[in-house]
Amino acid sequence: MRDNYRRSQKPISLTKWSQRLGYKSSRSLGMLIEGQRLPSLKMLEVLAKDYGLTELERRYLELLILSAKESKDELRKKVEQELQNIKELHQRQERQLTMTEFENLFQWYVFVIRQLVSTKGFKEDPLWIRKKLRNKVTVDQIQEAIKNLISVGGLFRDPMTQKLKRTEINYMSKTDIPSLMIRQHHQDMIERAKESIQEQGVYERELMSWVFTCDKSELNTIKQILREMRDTVDKRFSKKNADTVFQLNVQLFQHTVELPTDLISDPGEKNEE
Repeated sequence: MRDNYRRSQKPISLTKWSQRLGYKSSRSLGMLIEGQRLPSLKMLEVLAKDYGLTELERRYLELLILSAKESKDELRKKVEQELQNIKELHQRQERQLTMTEFENLFQWYVFVIRQLVSTKGFKEDPLWIRKKLRNKVTVDQIQEAIKNLISVGGLFRDPMTQKLKRTEINYMSKTDIPSLMIRQHHQDMIERAKESIQEQGVYERELMSWVFTCDKSELNTIKQILREMRDTVDKRFSKKNADTVFQLNVQLFQHTVELPTDLISDPGEKNEE
């Protein structure tokens, strides 16, 4: 971190770096670099914030520290297991869909079916799948979805059993691509969330909302934090042979609009036109 300081892409002096982190002396960082001490949790937080680590990267660094500090074998094994899990999840393949591929996959139920394949007790029976999806899709739609998922490598057939299996490839669109299909996909998922209010009990779902004020210049930072949250939830909780397929929606939008300055006037002023 010191030799390739991200803010300047070159080495930074211990004195300057310590001041940036809020330390009066450079000794704490010096001892850390020389291997004479491990960072405290407080130091970990300021280092992670200063270097721009994601939540998962910060957790990985924290686990490395805990692994070095922990003396009890049982706790160290748990820490090392979580470290291994993060390594494996980080190595999962990711693929960004082309617009042509997305055309065949944008319907809300396609990736739900893909996840359903890896759940306990899955049956490759369109009628069974239709019932599992609350009768919101047709048999033809289910069969077409499976066909398209196989074509892009989202599903495959086991060579020995010919049963459907889910691959470990993650599909996503990381950029803000304006598209009618993408907008429709999000609208469909919002509709499913609205339906859950009537169809599911509070013990089966979690819906929340809040209103806050913020400078518009911070929007990109907020979006990045939300994307990192999505990735953290996926990497921590997604697993095969689970019993349920969930959908996580996060809606961030503006309630207000900027008005031209010529439309804003003092109520005490008279309009002479």
